[in-house]
Amino acid sequence: MVAKDSNQLKLATSGEVDLPLSGEEVERLKHHRPSALGIKCRRTDCKKDLHCFDPKRHGRFRRTIIDDENRCVDCGLKLNMQRIHHRDIGNAKETIASLEREWIRHFFWHVGLSDRVLRYARRLGGHAIRLMIHERINKRLGRYNPFQRKQTPMLKGTIIDYAWHATAVCCRECMEYWHGIPHDAELNSAEVDYFTELVMRYIYARIPDVSRD
Repeated sequence: MVAKDSNQLKLATSGEVDLPLSGEEVERLKHHRPSALGIKCRRTDCKKDLHCFDPKRHGRFRRTIIDDENRCVDCGLKLNMQRIHHRDIGNAKETIASLEREWIRHFFWHVGLSDRVLRYARRLGGHAIRLMIHERINKRLGRYNPFQRKQTPMLKGTIIDYAWHATAVCCRECMEYWHGIPHDAELNSAEVDYFTELVMRYIYARIPDVSRD
């Protein structure tokens, strides 16, 4: 599920920050603007099979579009989204493997977890985290608002925020092109349940010792 060669990634910034960032580095850098560190949705490293599949990042598109086959904005690699758009949790393994081929998702699947992030998750436990995720998806993502792209913190966030970015549940526009739900459609209960379970897969993969539901 998590690629073993992720420590070979390099983040090209003036400071030459190495990836994946350790938990200690995350805490040191968390107050910096992520884009200034090179951590941004548009980033690609196509030679390492890390892409950006967001149709809106193509200059010719002014809005996100739903397509069963998206292309990398830089190299043009095609990614079949059809199975992902079915939103079947039974296909979670394949969905996660596809998500990890996008640079920004891969970053959050491998970013180091600091003591702050780990303590928060372990203190809450799986049951409380699940309830919190379900409630937040309903409240923050149930309906579209134009500020949603900025509402999910990156480095200074919690394990829940990391999980949202990793699974493309961070905003309705990412949810639209990855999971096939129009950004202006109200989420139904089945969709909220699906996203909650997908996010929990990240939580348990990254912190196996967090208490289960």
